[in-house]
Amino acid sequence: MGYLSVVIIDKICLMISVIGILAYAIFHTKPLISLAIVSVSEVISFIPTFRKTKNDPYSESLPSYYLLLLKLVLILAALQTYNFLTASYSILWIVVIVTFLSSVYYWRASMQARKITK
Repeated sequence: MGYLSVVIIDKICLMISVIGILAYAIFHTKPLISLAIVSVSEVISFIPTFRKTKNDPYSESLPSYYLLLLKLVLILAALQTYNFLTASYSILWIVVIVTFLSSVYYWRASMQARKITK
């Protein structure tokens, strides 16, 4: 069973993400601005997951993140035209997910090291 641990940074991230959605609705006719707004908004919305997982490295099931990476790589492979608008979103999320997975493995290893030294 999960637990709820909402702190102020989670609320701030939520507010920024909602503002990002509203800004997207305003700028949806400008692709570059829309992409930037959506990308920043979504990355900010992922910050609480980083925080929660840092506090409890085993709280996230990692196979879903591997599937997400596979999906993003397949999206990049399927693109017929590569330009900033078509590739940047997938590349951004590949970087975010690889950073997240690397951090989780580091946090898990640190947790195991602390258990061994006790």
